[in-house]
Formats: sequence, C-alpha cells, structure tokens
Amino acid sequence: MEIEKIRELLKHPESSDLEFKESLHGQQEVSEIICAFANTEGGMLIIGVDNKGTVVGMKKDADEIQQRLSACGQSVSPAPLMDVGTALIDEKRIVYARIHKTDSTNFHMYKNVVYIRRGSTTMKLDGAAMVEFLKTRQILCFDDLTDRARIEDIDERKIQQYLERIGNEGYLKGHTIIDLLISLNLLTENDHAKIKNAATLSFSKVPQHWFPQSEVKIAKFSGIEPIDVISHEVLEGSPSELIDKTYAFLLKNISR
Repeated sequence: MEIEKIRELLKHPESSDLEFKESLHGQQEVSEIICAFANTEGGMLIIGVDNKGTVVGMKKDADEIQQRLSACGQSVSPAPLMDVGTALIDEKRIVYARIHKTDSTNFHMYKNVVYIRRGSTTMKLDGAAMVEFLKTRQILCFDDLTDRARIEDIDERKIQQYLERIGNEGYLKGHTIIDLLISLNLLTENDHAKIKNAATLSFSKVPQHWFPQSEVKIAKFSGIEPIDVISHEVLEGSPSELIDKTYAFLLKNISR
C-alpha cells in the first residue's frame, strides 16, 4: 500500500472502517475487530499508532506482528479476505491489515459469535439484532423465522391431512405434533418451543390471522379486458389449500 494513502488515513479519527492499535497484545480483540470489519463495510487496522493517529512504531519485530495478524484473521470463520503489510512512516515501522467486506449473502463469526462495527465500536450481535442481521443478509429467510404463533395454534386436522398425503397417516399414534415439526425442521427448541413461519402458514388453524397478506384473489372477466367481472373470490387457507382452491376455481370457470 502506498505510504501516502496511509498518511491520509492517519489524519482521520477511528471509525466504522478504521482502527488504530499501539501494539498487538490481545489477539482476541483483534480477531473480533477483523470479524466486525468483514461483516460491515470492510476496514483498515493499523498497528503501531495510538488512538489519536500518532505513529509510535513497533516495539516488536514487524514480521512477527504480521504473522500474528494473519493468525487472527484465520481464527475468524470463515477467514475473510485480508491484505497484511508493513510501511515506514516518519522512520517508524507500522503494520497494517486491510480487511475486505464479505458479500451480501455471507457472514463471519469469531468463536461462534457475529461481530459488526457501529462507529468506532466493535459490537457483538445476539437476540433480535442477530435475527435482523441475518434477514438483511438473506441468510435467514421468512420461512425460518419465528413469530407469535404457538404450538396450541396448530390444527391437528391439517397435520393429519398432510400425513395422509405423504402416506404416513399412522404417525401420530406413536408421535406428537412437536415430534413431527422437529423432524421437518419447523420448530426451534431453545428456552421454549417456537414454531417457524412455514409451520404457521401450513398448519395453523387460521393462517391469515398471523399473515393477512397470505391470500389469493382470483377473478374471471368477460372478454380479454379486465373490466366486466363474471366471477370473483378471495381465497384463504394454508398454501396447499390455496393451491387446491385456486385449481378448483379455474376448473369451474373455464369452458374446456
């Protein structure tokens, strides 16, 4: 990296994509920073500079620091793309690492924890913040999220109809509904059982209570212009029921 570019960075305060360290003492903290940069917008970590941007230089061998920086990057899973190098600024040696931003469908973890940058702070994500992060990455899709519905909202009749369709109508004689949802990966078991959106849509008593937008509006018009309505219905139910009802409407309203 050109020295002038590093000099320009030293004029700026620490930020979401810039971090200064006088030395590399705590490798865990550095690994967290690398993970956070990769999960946010990428960034530059410079060793041998105090938090005001003043170059203090390296007290240890620069090659050793580069190796330790690379090891910190490798401890992040998966290891992000990272460029490590040294530069001489005002006759003082510094070591830098440029961490590249990951693509929008991936993310990085350090010791099974996701870190991001907020301003000049490295933040650990958990709970609702983690879910929102995964949603924006399109990693945790709508079907896999959990909402307010509970196991009591599941309709056993719909479960039985599903089992009959797949030829396993006797399943509930030796198993519970919870057993089935777990086997289908439609239920999470953390502090307490939570059903996923896919289960709510497919098996709840009134899916539209939870997801009002889950419906089919279908109409038959006279001629080829959508003006004179001959027949119109708003269909509700589970996705499989919506398919059956839509198909029945089509059969009823086509001449051949």
